[in-house]
Amino acid sequence: MLAATAASNVLHSVTSDTDSTARLVMENRGVGADGKTADESELITRTAALATRSISYSDQAASIELWTAPVGGVAGKDETQRPQVAFLR
Repeated sequence: MLAATAASNVLHSVTSDTDSTARLVMENRGVGADGKTADESELITRTAALATRSISYSDQAASIELWTAPVGGVAGKDETQRPQVAFLR
């Protein structure tokens, strides 16, 4: 989704920030490289694009508002880490 929505001049920075956040989440939740915790629970991450709104545009560029609903968490026996949804724009 980032490649489709971020401007090319900021894509590397945005992707780097997102990757750093993902690594922190995996470390904090005890998720290994296979996407699972020690008790075999699985990390779940999904993002749905819900809506867009044009903010401004020209022949050279456009600025849009993108509404998303990301879901993330660990699906397993530990209910304190269960997947939760947020709404972002």
